[in-house]
Amino acid sequence: MSTPDEDPASIDRADPEAEIAKRATAYRNWGRWGQDDRLGTLNFIDDQMRADAAALATTGRLISLSQSFDMAGPQKGWRRRTNPVHTMLDTGTDAERGNQGFPHGIGGADDVIAMPLQCSTQWDGLGHIFDHGVAWNGRRAGDVVTSDGDLVTGIEHAASVIVSRGVLLDLGRHLSPDTGQLDDGYEPDRCVANTKKLIDDDVFALFGYIGTPTSVAALPLATKARMPFFAPFTGAMALRDPFSKTTFHLRASYNDETALIVKQLTNLGLKKIAVFYQNDAYGKAGLDGVTLALAAQNLKPVALATVERNSVDVAAAVATINAAAPDAVVQISAYKSCAAYIRAARKAGFGGTFYNVSFVGTQALADELGKDGAGVVVSQVVPSPYNAARPIAREFVDAAKKAGNVQPNFSSMEGYLAAKVFAEGLRRGGKPNRESLIVGLESINDQSFGGFAVTFSPTNHVASKFVELSMLTGDGRVRT
Repeated sequence: MSTPDEDPASIDRADPEAEIAKRATAYRNWGRWGQDDRLGTLNFIDDQMRADAAALATTGRLISLSQSFDMAGPQKGWRRRTNPVHTMLDTGTDAERGNQGFPHGIGGADDVIAMPLQCSTQWDGLGHIFDHGVAWNGRRAGDVVTSDGDLVTGIEHAASVIVSRGVLLDLGRHLSPDTGQLDDGYEPDRCVANTKKLIDDDVFALFGYIGTPTSVAALPLATKARMPFFAPFTGAMALRDPFSKTTFHLRASYNDETALIVKQLTNLGLKKIAVFYQNDAYGKAGLDGVTLALAAQNLKPVALATVERNSVDVAAAVATINAAAPDAVVQISAYKSCAAYIRAARKAGFGGTFYNVSFVGTQALADELGKDGAGVVVSQVVPSPYNAARPIAREFVDAAKKAGNVQPNFSSMEGYLAAKVFAEGLRRGGKPNRESLIVGLESINDQSFGGFAVTFSPTNHVASKFVELSMLTGDGRVRT
């Protein structure tokens, strides 16, 4: 039989059993170390390999891969598995009452845990999984594992062997071999499919989802799976209200951003404000923010116009808004459509100003517009990486230089801050599990991350309301 093609694209996904059988036949090690073997590939571990593994250690850092032994564990009832049941047999109360039977006033605590052996981290054995009723080395499964346990290949045989290197699995590379990424193309359906893959693979948390329509589609899946959904790159209120115990936001909301934009415009005496927005959840979230801020001043948008997601067809929008002769246009869309609108509106005679919310991608918009970007305003929800006044900016720029492949801009600054806050939540939580992460994050109260204040609590999962304005210059720079 020929060796199966290792290209994932060649797999016949309509017949997974046949595909598994091909590879089982081609790659199995049955008989390699004799018919009586009980160790499998642990036979590769010898004294030299153990010495080589020990020599790989360069730091004393400890990374725990364990999970909590408690009722909040990972089991969900599959195959009748339960989370650990912890029962106290003796307590401090029993000791105080002196009824434990110890001599000389001595007391103690005692407890018992009832659990399946798959509750948390496990050392797997060759008697765990069978192939069509056959166990390791071609033995009948019923002859190997009975109600008395594994009689042949139990983990006890590995007690004096298994000291070697660990293997770190690159989940992104596994799921998408070409890039190591799961690209949703800013489309909700693809985002849902990718999110299901991640949840099915039991990832620890979902971090930094980009965009409102995609995040709105993914959030119910994360909530149902009780999986932390951390720092989505969106300010939509639909992700913040109602409150979710597993969802945490780093950035201010679009309501906060548009409130500052409207305040700035009206303080300048500019009250005829139009809105150009993307025709999806993101655009409508921004529109709601602008409308709310204007209503607080007894104003309404003088004109509204839309563009479809992933489109730069802005001609109709320009005609509609220019006809209302606004003082300013607030844009709630992606950088390519916003740039296309700005150029087309100016070409059609519009002489007012343009304001954008942070999601547009400030540097991307500046690069797209070039000299045409002069005077365009963008609201920001994190400190400027171009202003060294705050320690976090200096720290981030230094880190970006060391990385060598990171461009310091507002978007990458937000990602850096999100990672710092996430790591702090893990540190505060102690044991690395989802519940402890939530507890750790909720304990961060008015903590400064290099001048950027973060506050969470058990009832507040929005870290910051920081908003400031920036302006593009004609040479592609950003001024705050």
